[in-house]
Amino acid sequence: MDDDMNIIKAPATKDDLCGWANEYDLAYFDGLMAKQEPGVDIAIVDDVGGTAGFGPENRILYFEKAIVGSEKFCRIAMLHELIHIKLFATTGDADENHGLAFKTERKRLWDAGAYEDLL
Repeated sequence: MDDDMNIIKAPATKDDLCGWANEYDLAYFDGLMAKQEPGVDIAIVDDVGGTAGFGPENRILYFEKAIVGSEKFCRIAMLHELIHIKLFATTGDADENHGLAFKTERKRLWDAGAYEDLL
């Protein structure tokens, strides 16, 4: 605890992020990411250009170092990026412009309860 009696939690690690990705993959994507070869790697970096991003060319899911202090924020970003990964795996287009395919997936996740307790 800090001086104000707040619980101090360490920032999320790559292992934490991988665990959440696997959890969401099984719960909401029918294990699609686990079936892909090669798999998707995760990196925590200082220069994503946003909160998180998926690089389809190298199959890396990037998380901005600045957000790893918030588990909920990381989980929301994870769900967002998993949509891009699914769309890329199934259509060859990650839908970076967040068009109809992306919005349809986001609604599916919302309806399935993926964002419950995160927002």
